[in-house]
Amino acid sequence: MTLSPEFLSELFTQIVSQDETYQEAVRIVRANSYGKIWLIGGFLYRTLASQLYGVKKPSKDFDFIVERAEHKLILPESWKVTVNRFGNPKFVGTFEIDFVPLNKVHSIMRRGVEPNIQNFLNGVPLNIHSLVYDVDNEEVIGNIGISALERKVVSVCNPEMAIDTEEIYQTSIEEMIRKKAEELGFKAEYPDE
Repeated sequence: MTLSPEFLSELFTQIVSQDETYQEAVRIVRANSYGKIWLIGGFLYRTLASQLYGVKKPSKDFDFIVERAEHKLILPESWKVTVNRFGNPKFVGTFEIDFVPLNKVHSIMRRGVEPNIQNFLNGVPLNIHSLVYDVDNEEVIGNIGISALERKVVSVCNPEMAIDTEEIYQTSIEEMIRKKAEELGFKAEYPDE
């Protein structure tokens, strides 16, 4: 199966346009940021894998990168702000939202590179993570992540950040690849292969 960015963009946009929880998440993120907003992470790639291959649908927790964060965060009543493992805000209410300013993305800071979405995509530890959804343009971006979906393979994207992630998550990169591939029903490709 050949997957184009246009096809994936249309597919994902159709799904989230009918998802009230996603719509609420975007409203909360938009109220606390300005500039571009990108959805990243499991909700994105698992939703696509679910539609393409019938794997289990993702839970309703969202990860967003924002171009800039407002100084004062405003959340709906009964929501609270905590901190995720990378020191960025996590909004907790009826579901969870990781809220990451682009200049606070761990791999961008760690590598000392310019904060832009391409540097995010190049700095993720696993290929399946190298995928974003541009919320405003309704566009799936990330050739490496699209290829991972198309080939149904989980492997290392950025070796330096994969090693860094081993320390953060207290597990080996091989174990991360194995678990992610198993969750998705994909093939695992390990660094030494």
